[in-house]
Amino acid sequence: MHTIPTLIIGAGIAGTSLACSLAERGAGQGVAIADLDVFGKYSSSELNGGGVRCTFAEPVNVKLSLASTRYYLQHAAKFDFRQRGYLWLYDDELWHEARAFLPVVRSFELPVEELTREQLKARFPVLDDVSDLAGATFTPFDGRLSPHRLRVHYLDHAQGGGVQLLDRWQVVGVAGTNPPYRVTLRRVTPRGIKRALTDRIALPKDAELLSVDVERLVNAAGPWAPQVARLYGRELPVTPLPRQVFLLHHSAINLEPLPFFIDYPEDIYFRHYERDRRPCVLVSWSDPEQPSGTSFAHEGEPYYAEYVRPRLVRRIAAMVDATMVGGWTGHYELTPDKAAVVGPVPDRPSIYNYNGLSAHGVMQSRALGEAMADYLTRGAWPADLDLSELSEARFAPGRLLGERMYV
Repeated sequence: MHTIPTLIIGAGIAGTSLACSLAERGAGQGVAIADLDVFGKYSSSELNGGGVRCTFAEPVNVKLSLASTRYYLQHAAKFDFRQRGYLWLYDDELWHEARAFLPVVRSFELPVEELTREQLKARFPVLDDVSDLAGATFTPFDGRLSPHRLRVHYLDHAQGGGVQLLDRWQVVGVAGTNPPYRVTLRRVTPRGIKRALTDRIALPKDAELLSVDVERLVNAAGPWAPQVARLYGRELPVTPLPRQVFLLHHSAINLEPLPFFIDYPEDIYFRHYERDRRPCVLVSWSDPEQPSGTSFAHEGEPYYAEYVRPRLVRRIAAMVDATMVGGWTGHYELTPDKAAVVGPVPDRPSIYNYNGLSAHGVMQSRALGEAMADYLTRGAWPADLDLSELSEARFAPGRLLGERMYV
């Protein structure tokens, strides 16, 4: 029987950031990461917008993003971090609500500029119709980076510190109520990865299985965290939600020097992206009819033309002639209050959450990984970053956070 002192389930931005931070503390030996897709072809951490922002309504979220962003700035070239800022566009109702939360951001000495429609048009002439907007905010400390480069950095540092990678192994069973837990993993063929990620756990008769005793288990499975939680008898309030992303090219449009645009009235975000070394526009729409679950199906040109293009063209009229050059479907992992779930799992000794990142994983991963590593090695949160309010226990009595600044 194999023994693994610490098993991290999930090699996305959460699991790898934790493994990296453990390795940096000299605690990488005895740690293993198990994932169907360690190198990230289907990773939600790779299939996202790559935005990094500190603009939140809850202080804990500002702290996490601020500490992480400072790290990204130190390694800006490695992560392709470009501090172009975020531009938030609001209608009347959202403008009033957003301005109520701006003092939270400013309390951390982060700059926030409030713009009228006239100032917005003068500052960002690429925008066309802004008649429905009540105002906008520009947060220059924010920016964007390469999620792929960041995750590879975490993986490299984790492996350099002794962390073992169990690629193409899926956790399908967790037995016991106290450590050591008997964990069962099954081997998945390369062709079976996508199916295993979209179907519920099912064991073929000829599956290659591996049983290990695990002293400490971390559920960092992202959108698949609820499935993993059920293996040890918990119902985790994390909802997986597919998101369509589209890449567009227009010879006259280059958003590279411009911010990451969050357009609340149109429910889209858009930003500069590079595809084959030429500038593109990345755009995604928050489809209110999108069913929850895990799916990598991409709707392509017809869906974009009907639902997304009208929204984008309203803001940048020239994009009506843009050509679609790519796209993908990634996943959000949403909690009821749009904040992460970290720390001990109630009634399951030595099992820990690091999931439910609610589209904030890339921007908060460094600080979350370091805080989790401190908790696992010292048994306590860092003095300057107590994350006890992000415990799974908050859902039972309804002590939800009041986060309102989310996409």
